[in-house]
Formats: sequence, structure tokens, C-alpha cells
Amino acid sequence: MLKSLIINVMSAFQIPVSWIPPLYSSVLKQDRNLYRPFLQPWRADEEFQRLWRRASTGMTSRIETCYFLDSLARHAASVPGAFWECGVYQGGTAIFLADIAARHSKDLHLFDTFSGMPERTEGMDSFKLGSLGETSLEFVKSRLEGAENVHFHPGMMPESFAEVDRHKIAFAHIDVDQYRSTLECCRHIYDLLSPSGIMVVDDYGRPGTPGARKAVDEFFHDMPEQPVALNTGQCFIIKQER
Repeated sequence: MLKSLIINVMSAFQIPVSWIPPLYSSVLKQDRNLYRPFLQPWRADEEFQRLWRRASTGMTSRIETCYFLDSLARHAASVPGAFWECGVYQGGTAIFLADIAARHSKDLHLFDTFSGMPERTEGMDSFKLGSLGETSLEFVKSRLEGAENVHFHPGMMPESFAEVDRHKIAFAHIDVDQYRSTLECCRHIYDLLSPSGIMVVDDYGRPGTPGARKAVDEFFHDMPEQPVALNTGQCFIIKQER
């Protein structure tokens, strides 16, 4: 009981086990700062930390959210197809995806209005029209300047998908918040996703975006794949071999 209480306090206040020497003494000394009380591997990942310092300005996602996204994208890097991101905002997560895509000679396609939220379903979506409009295509391009094989597709989704329609997808990050946009992304991307390809929905478990969860659950209700929910609010789906 006492140990469970200590673990809960450590989790709540992000206290490393290095602060409590008797606790989990079997953990190697050089690793103890990574456990709070559970392993947080991003603290020791120098490449990830380098990208995080560059991307975190204006970032709406937490560091652990970006680490899971980065890890899943790395896992999908060997799958045939391009990388997609739907919902780019200020380009923070795109920095991670562009880095992985470049190292594996993949194209990264970025879809957004680059001017704020374009649609809203009453009773499902909390974001108003025009929300998250503190961005622009020019600003995102400046953040990704020098990145290889990055393609920008401004406009409404799914209409803007037509520019690369029928191209295979290895990895897709869906971060569009709203019900209809999430459902349209799932419908279009699923058909193009390669076997073993990964789809990540950023807003699945967030209390402010219930429409995104409804869209994902609705789409995958009769599918062989089911969304795996993470405690960051994300979910991911790995497409099965047929």
C-alpha cells in the first residue's frame, strides 16, 4: 500500500527514483534519473532531444506525445509508402516526421488549411471555426526550410488529397481534432495504407475532442484492426496483412 502511494506521488510530480535511493535499488545508477517512477526513454535519446528543442516552440503536444509519435514513425520507416500528416498547425510534429522521412528517403506530405479550423459539427466538436489559426503556409515552410522531400498541400481535406491520390502510405498522423475531418481522413488513408503501415490519431482520447474518438470508433467498428489507445490521448492502428 505504501509503495503504491509513493509510486502515485512520483508519477504525479515526476519525481525520479534517483531522489529516493532505497527505492528500486536494482535500477542501474546511470539510468535512475530516467525512471519517474517508470522509464521515460526520451530523456536519454539525444537525437529526439535535439529535435524537441527545435520543434517545441509553439507546440501544443507534450514531450511524451511527440516521443510516441516519433517512435511509431521510426517503426513504420521500413514500410513501403510515403509519410502523411493531416493537421499541421505550426509544424512542430512535422519537424520530427520530416527528419525520419529524410533519413529513409521517403516523401512527407503535409495537409492543412494553414488558416485555422475549417469545419465544425454541432454537439461533437468544441473547436470553433477559425480556431488554431495562428499559423500560415509561409510560417510552416520557414520552420521546415532545408528539409528534403517535403510537399505542402494547402486546402480542405479530403479534396487536397487528390494531388497524391492512390499513392501508398507507410505512416499517417491525423491531428485534425474535429469529427468530420477525422472520419474523412480515416476513410481515405486506410485504403492507401500499406500492410504493417501505421495510422496515429492525435486527438482520440482528449476530453476536448470527443468527435475525433467517435469518428475513429465509427470507422473501425467492423474492421479487423482496432485502435490502441495511449495514455497521452493518442491512438494508433497498424494495418493487417490481407
